[in-house]
Amino acid sequence: MTAFDERENLEAIAGGNIKAFKTLFDSYHHRVYQYGLQLLKNEADAEELVQEVFAKIWLNRTALAEVKNFGAYLRTISRNHALTWLKRHALDRSMRNDEYAANSRLLFNDTENTVYYNETRKLLAEAVALLPPRQREVFIRCHVQGAKQAEAAASLGISIHTLKSHLQQATQSIKAYLLQRTDRFTLFLCLGIYVSQ
Repeated sequence: MTAFDERENLEAIAGGNIKAFKTLFDSYHHRVYQYGLQLLKNEADAEELVQEVFAKIWLNRTALAEVKNFGAYLRTISRNHALTWLKRHALDRSMRNDEYAANSRLLFNDTENTVYYNETRKLLAEAVALLPPRQREVFIRCHVQGAKQAEAAASLGISIHTLKSHLQQATQSIKAYLLQRTDRFTLFLCLGIYVSQ
């Protein structure tokens, strides 16, 4: 699209022309997707960024008539949306960690319990470290980082069925490892620690 065509297209979009908007989307959506993938590190999140950015462009289409450099305008909107997404997810993780820490303090409020808790976490970390690489990656992605199964499968490039199989095998291996080294209460506690994170 030449600069002249782009200017005409932006003016048409500002007037509500959906066909012109589709032309703009077809010309630029891959740039937003690549930027989102580079920054967000997840295909599903990059696709969501594309939708949010172009929805905002459409909702604010009357402003397009005044835009002199659409590439810069698009980069700014994409960057702002991506940064908002990152902040939102960082806040979600922070809130989960704060909630977890508060619950941990209630459960482990004296030195003996703290030592027991730390030993339990160490055992769990050992069990996870002994998993085959793919099972470990899947387990950490889903149970430590809190990714949804569909997101984890997509980012790892595997099917949801394969991911579930890895998770099941990983959980069985961890349970077997912990049962050999501790009692059932500790096993329950360990799994609760990972699930709550």
